[in-house]
Amino acid sequence: MWYILDKAKKRIGVMNTNSPNGLPVLSDSHTAKIENGYTDLTFTIPSNHPKSALLQEEGFIVYTDGKRDIELFKIHEIEESYGDEVSKTVHCQAASTMELMRFNRIRPKKFTSETLENIMTYLSGNSGWRIGESFYDRLITVEFSNYETAKDAIQTTIAQAEAEIEYKWIFDGNQIVDKVINLYDSKTRGKKTNVLVEYGLNLKGFTRKVNTDNMITAMIGDAGEDANGKTISIVDA
Repeated sequence: MWYILDKAKKRIGVMNTNSPNGLPVLSDSHTAKIENGYTDLTFTIPSNHPKSALLQEEGFIVYTDGKRDIELFKIHEIEESYGDEVSKTVHCQAASTMELMRFNRIRPKKFTSETLENIMTYLSGNSGWRIGESFYDRLITVEFSNYETAKDAIQTTIAQAEAEIEYKWIFDGNQIVDKVINLYDSKTRGKKTNVLVEYGLNLKGFTRKVNTDNMITAMIGDAGEDANGKTISIVDA
């Protein structure tokens, strides 16, 4: 079940395919990149449903996977189709990305042998985001000189540090009560964690692809001639 919020982040509707009063979702695609924390959400709904009008550009979607994760997305594009099917496709970006993109620009500053946690605290400023969990212990040096947005400065720092970042919205019921940034060291990938990977929980899906373009089904011998000009066959080999 997802919640529809207006531009002021006030709940105005519910999206639930299994509820007779909910706005059904015909299809959806949720993608996330662990290296930079970017997440996107695209979904399709019937545009002739009475509640479809609740979805407006610059509004918000509280996305849940039905088990654990809760994310806040901001609607940035809506596409309506009329033909054999009457539908509305809604494109969303992580609200964290949109917030930091519009946040004040970073003044020129250089950090030398500083912790990633301290740098990220400075870059997030008074945006309301704070450092949650940090599993990055190395010291890094980074410099900002072009008045980058907070989003761009954070991504530059994460890439240079070879780290990974995760944005988390903390909810109490329907209310946002906290916004945290978790940091991870990408060099610890492959470490045994004893975490169970379960489809629908922390595994969104998988794909198996078989391609036979370069499959070899036979071997053909190709030989030259002997001193008498006779082609060498496998019998003579």
